[in-house]
Amino acid sequence: MAGRIITWDVKKLLDKRPVGVGQVLMTVAADDTEYEAELYMPERRVKHVVDYRKKIQTKDSSKDLAVSYILMTDPGIAHSGEVIDIHGGADPSEEHGNMIRIRVKPLDKLVNPRPGATVTGRVHCGRAPLLWCKLHEAWEFWDGFWFGL
Repeated sequence: MAGRIITWDVKKLLDKRPVGVGQVLMTVAADDTEYEAELYMPERRVKHVVDYRKKIQTKDSSKDLAVSYILMTDPGIAHSGEVIDIHGGADPSEEHGNMIRIRVKPLDKLVNPRPGATVTGRVHCGRAPLLWCKLHEAWEFWDGFWFGL
């Protein structure tokens, strides 16, 4: 496989070390593939993203949600992208609860991409009143509480 080894200090890591069957020795990033960013969104927030995405795609099927993100390896530069896919299932996270994976296609040329780098991003879901943006989670909790009785 043509690519770049992205595991740190492979020679020191593997020198005179016993290796077992199925053990991961190093990670290789393929040079001939497109990069993607993965964002994780709390499950409780993803409903609005999915609803807005459906609304956009009914008007124009070639359009998708815009995303802005920052690579932690290059924190001074904001990049833009477009949602490719919103995963249907949640991945458990001890720190943040259930998280939904959102795959993003970068629209900008990444100058020095680093596979596995941390990304912080924002999915743009239209405009809403400020009060709704700040209080919608409390409203949804209260609304679900009353209808759950």
